[in-house]
Amino acid sequence: MEIRLNQPYSFTQLGQRGNQEDARYPDSDEPKGAKPFFVVCDGVGGSNKGEVASRTVCDAFGQALSNTDWSKEFTIRDFEKALDFAFSALEEKTTPENKGMATTLTFVAFHKGGCFIAHIGDSRVYYVRPGEGIVYKTEDHSLVNALVRAGVITQEEAATHPDRNVITRSVCVPEGDQERSTATTVNISDVREGDYVFLCSDGVLKKLTDGRLVDILSASASDKDKRDAIAGLSKDSDDNNTAYLVSVAAVAGEAPIVSVDDSAESTVTHVITPVVTPVETSSRHAKPANSKSRMPLIVVGVVAIVAVIAGFFIFQAGLSDSKPETVKEKQDKGNQNLLETFSGDNEEDDSDDVVDKPDKRAEFPGGDKALKAFIDKNKRYPDDARKNKKEGTVHVELVIAADGSVKDVEVEQGVFPSLDAEAKRICKQLKFRPAVDDGHAVASKCLLAIEFRLPKEKEKPAVTAPAANPDNSQQGEVKNDKENGDGKQPNDDKNERNSTQTKPEEKPELTNTVSV
Repeated sequence: MEIRLNQPYSFTQLGQRGNQEDARYPDSDEPKGAKPFFVVCDGVGGSNKGEVASRTVCDAFGQALSNTDWSKEFTIRDFEKALDFAFSALEEKTTPENKGMATTLTFVAFHKGGCFIAHIGDSRVYYVRPGEGIVYKTEDHSLVNALVRAGVITQEEAATHPDRNVITRSVCVPEGDQERSTATTVNISDVREGDYVFLCSDGVLKKLTDGRLVDILSASASDKDKRDAIAGLSKDSDDNNTAYLVSVAAVAGEAPIVSVDDSAESTVTHVITPVVTPVETSSRHAKPANSKSRMPLIVVGVVAIVAVIAGFFIFQAGLSDSKPETVKEKQDKGNQNLLETFSGDNEEDDSDDVVDKPDKRAEFPGGDKALKAFIDKNKRYPDDARKNKKEGTVHVELVIAADGSVKDVEVEQGVFPSLDAEAKRICKQLKFRPAVDDGHAVASKCLLAIEFRLPKEKEKPAVTAPAANPDNSQQGEVKNDKENGDGKQPNDDKNERNSTQTKPEEKPELTNTVSV
C-alpha cells in the first residue's frame, strides 16, 4: 500500500523541571521532508545523564534508518537492527560519570505493510481513529501497570502510588547479570485516511486523559491547532513533556491479506497483531544514587510476583489480552469453553516445545461459537452408533502446534468406538490460531469436547399409520444435512471500511509518501 502523511507536528517542554531529559527524532516542531518514522525518548531521571541517553538513542535510530527503503515492508528484524545500533551507541557514550544512564523509547514507522509501533518503558503511543476512538495504545512497562493488570490496585490508585515512577524496562547498558530490555511491537495493517498516531513521554499524560486526547483529535481543527491544544495542557506538567502528532493524508492500495493457514507471526489485514511480547526487565526510579544498585533486583522480584498473580487471574478467567472484549464476547464466555488449555505433565512433549500455561491460549478463528458451528457442519453420525442409540460427549486431548495445525489427537474420555473415531477425524481437520508465550507462537496441549446427540424422532400422528423405519428418511435426512458441508473453516469477521469519509475543510500540507 501507499501511505501519504500530513505535515507532522511536535513539541517539547520543560514543565516544572530545570533540565530537559526528553528527546525526539526528528528534533523539530515542524520537520520538513522528514522520513516516515518518529521517535520519542524520556531519559531516566534517577540515573546519571538521562538527557545523554535519550538524545543518543534518538540520534542512533535516525542514523540507523537513514537509508531505509520505506516502499518495502518494515519488519521486526529491521527494528531489532536499529535497536541494536542504539544499544551500541549508548555503550560507546558510557563513561564513569554517566554509567547507568537509561531512557524509555517509543518508535513509529509507516511502511508498505502499515504502521509499525514499538516501545520500551512508560512513554506511550496511541493510534486514534476519529469517530471510532483509540484503536490501539501501548501498555506501560511499569510496576504500577503490572499491579493494575493483576488486580492488586485500581487505575485510580496507580496515579498516586508511591512507586508510580518505577519502570520495568529501559534502554540502558546492562550491568552484571542484566540482559537488554526488548520492545513490545505491533503492526497495524488497517491504516486509513484521517488516522492519527500520537507518541509522548509520560509527562504529557499527567495532564492529558485518553478521553481528552480523543476529543482533541476528533475536533474540526488543523493538526497544528490540535498539537498546540495538547501542548497547552501539558506545559505546566511536573515533568518534561514531549510529543509527536502525525496524521494519515491518504492510503492507496491494500496491505496483503494473510489467511489463517499462513505464518502465525504474520499480521492479517484489519487486525492489530502483537508480534513481540518480551519479558526482560530493568528499572527506572527517582531515588538517591546510593539505592540504585539494589533497585533493579527489588523491581525484578516484585514484578515476578505480580506476573505470577496476573498469570493466575488471566488463566482462571481464560481471557486473552490481545484486544478489549465486547459485551457480547463476555456473555458468550458465560458458558463453558469448548476448547480448554490442558495443564498437566507435558514431559513427553518436550521435543515439540509444548507450553503448559501460555500467555495467550490457542483459539479458533471466530471463537467457540464458530468452532461449534464448524464441528456441527462437518460431524457425521456413525450408522452403528445410531442403531445402538449411542450418544454423549467425547473429550479429546490434542496438541495445537505453533503453526496452528492439530496433531497427537487422543481420546481422553470416550463414548463409543465409532463416535470416538469420528471425534478424532473432526479434530484433525481443524486449524487454530496458536498459543502465544513470550511473544512467540508455541505448541500447547488442549482438551476439546465434541457432543454427539441423536436427532429427536417426530411425534406419532393422531391417526393410525404404518410405523416409521428408524433407519430410513428421518435419520438419513439428518445425516445428509451434515455431509453436505464444504468442510471449510469459517473465516474471521472483517470490518467493512466506510465508503465515504468526511473531508477536512482545509487540505493539510503533504510531506511524506510511502509507496509500494
